[in-house]
Amino acid sequence: MCGIAGIWQWGGAEQDWLTRNVSRMARTLVHRGPDGGGVWVNATAGVALGHRRLAVIDITEAGHQPMVSASGRYVVTFNGEIYNFPELRRAIRNYPYRSMSDTEVMLASFERWGVEAAIPAFDGMFAFAVWDRRDHNLILGRDRFGEKPLYYRQQGHTFWFASELKALPTGEIDQQAQSEFLDRGYIGAPRTIYQGTYKLQAAHWLRVGETPRRYWELPLQPRFSGSREEAAEQLDGLLKEAVRSRLVADVPVGAFLSGGVDSSTVVAMAAGTRTFTIGFEEASHDESAAARAIARTLGTQHTDLLVTAREALAVIPDLPSIYDEPFADSSQIPTVLVSRLARAQVTVALAGDGGDELFAGYPRYHQIEALASVPWLLRQVASPLVNRWAKGEKAELLASAMSARNLGALYAGVMGGSSEGQGRDAFDWMARHDLKHYFSDDLLVKLDRASMEASLEVRLPFLEPRLVAFALSLPGSIKSEKRVLRDVLAKYLPRPLFERPKQGFSVPLAKWLCGPLREWAEDLLPGATTDLQPGDRCVKLWSRLMLQAWLRARPLSGPVAHPPESTAVPD
Repeated sequence: MCGIAGIWQWGGAEQDWLTRNVSRMARTLVHRGPDGGGVWVNATAGVALGHRRLAVIDITEAGHQPMVSASGRYVVTFNGEIYNFPELRRAIRNYPYRSMSDTEVMLASFERWGVEAAIPAFDGMFAFAVWDRRDHNLILGRDRFGEKPLYYRQQGHTFWFASELKALPTGEIDQQAQSEFLDRGYIGAPRTIYQGTYKLQAAHWLRVGETPRRYWELPLQPRFSGSREEAAEQLDGLLKEAVRSRLVADVPVGAFLSGGVDSSTVVAMAAGTRTFTIGFEEASHDESAAARAIARTLGTQHTDLLVTAREALAVIPDLPSIYDEPFADSSQIPTVLVSRLARAQVTVALAGDGGDELFAGYPRYHQIEALASVPWLLRQVASPLVNRWAKGEKAELLASAMSARNLGALYAGVMGGSSEGQGRDAFDWMARHDLKHYFSDDLLVKLDRASMEASLEVRLPFLEPRLVAFALSLPGSIKSEKRVLRDVLAKYLPRPLFERPKQGFSVPLAKWLCGPLREWAEDLLPGATTDLQPGDRCVKLWSRLMLQAWLRARPLSGPVAHPPESTAVPD
């Protein structure tokens, strides 16, 4: 796990200018890679690649980056992990390996199959940039779900890329992106808060100078036709293999344990690992007692931390610099704290993210599925009454979406994002929509920035490609409310330990904003907390507060100097 950065100045550039600026870019990412750094520069080509290393696989100097392939053709700077690198290494036997790293296996794959053909073979979380010295191409790639970030910007004849926005030159604020943020609480790819700066979308690769290309789609396989028991047996095997491959590391590994079904299943299959839990003083948001009971039963080395509003307030000033652009998922606070807690003992942690999307775990799935089954005309008639009695932001959104003519428009009205999509049924459609939008642009962003701020690598077994394909093939009757996943977990834990209503990884935001966080909120937006009186509107208020906090803290320029202009253009 690392931070990457780079520059391509078409037509060439001065060695000193390239080295100085790519080094500055990489230094802004030192939290992503505290174990060392490197720079590779070709002044004639105008290319500079930077790297900050968090040593996890082959922690010797042999794993140092940027890394050059055996033939000398490819030079890569790579962030992430390729979990199936042992299998790929066995498949490419005649490559003269000099290390035990997955980075070198990536380079061997590029040499064997070419960059474009190799990317779909990787089971992993990754963002990379590879310079092709023979064809003078710079190619960027990102993993299937967007676990690892990659930003880029072009100014004149100079192309910049990096793991985080803070490493790039800044631009004018994109007002459309700002509006999207206030509506959703996050900014979806490929847009960023800055005009002219973009996120490479999940499951895409980009040859600089061309249009990004998608290399993978969520699979649409034949519907699973077996029994629930058969599904549980198959899922158990897939999960065991996914966890096994994500436990491979040359450093200590642990796991987040919330007490819910998803993280408990991961921990149950990661025998004897260290576990970490964040709890809250407010009983309505605290699952730490349940997590402790599960940890005792599974025999883990458990550590938990009870979060107070004071500790939350201490994290808030860091959020604009951690996320680089406005971001308003309030569970970012406990995610930062649990990452810092875990990093004191381990370098890698497993987490259960993805289980809700794959196994219909969100209550809204069932609410909207039921609503979508009601004829549109009847919903139109009932809409004014529901609007009148709706309580809280989520209920108001649901009420306002009742007039939608189809499932896509209905769900987009509640969650934001595109109303387009495909799926066999309502659960399938919503899962695919969330995996492409909310999961990729909100949940994974939250997790990556919070964990990497603490120099912690987090791995997600539920995103193993074969497991994803299998879960999406299951009918709603088997996977709804995580039925089949609960069946699997029951093999390892007594059901009373985990058969509880879904709680979610949320914070007592309204109580905090009306109490310990009130002074901070009123300083940013005078009169802001009065918005909480007519119903619970704290989610929208949190978005407005995060925008104001970011505007106050945002840098006016990036870490790099403007390049000398070149008259050359890319081929």
